[in-house]
Amino acid sequence: MNPDEQPAASQGDFFNTLNDKVDAHGALVDRFHADLQNFSKQIAGCDKLVRMAHISLNQIDARIAEAVRIEAQAAVRLEATGREAARAATEAA
Repeated sequence: MNPDEQPAASQGDFFNTLNDKVDAHGALVDRFHADLQNFSKQIAGCDKLVRMAHISLNQIDARIAEAVRIEAQAAVRLEATGREAARAATEAA
């Protein structure tokens, strides 16, 4: 018998097996797409968290800069008050 002339039952089994393999591959592709979509959502969530953290850090930086400015003003006033007190003590003596 010529190898190209397989019995109909054998060809049917071959095509059934081939269909099963194609279906299994399709299921894997669908699962891959679902996993990829889930991964994309996770990345988007992480991106959102990073943006929120960046905004928070900018707010913290602004508050630190304001605190440094206030501290510098207080130091200048303290120094001026100290000089004024020293001058007043010198005059009183």
